[in-house]
Amino acid sequence: MTAQTNLGKLEKKVDLLSKAMHILLFKEKVKISRKEALEIEKRLSAYLQGDKREFVDLEDVLNAKRQNKQKGSKRA
Repeated sequence: MTAQTNLGKLEKKVDLLSKAMHILLFKEKVKISRKEALEIEKRLSAYLQGDKREFVDLEDVLNAKRQNKQKGSKRA
């Protein structure tokens, strides 16, 4: 699989999750297709059942960001 293909798939997942978050958090009316609704339902159900492979802990992301920032400042 090429990097471009992976990027495309990731962008679709992010878009879908963004729509789901707007629905859940802001109760905004967001137009989604039946296919997107089923995908959101499937992924949320998997998450609630303990399948968290596609999700990352916010603390892990923030720690990685801090480490990258520190590496960048050491190089300067």
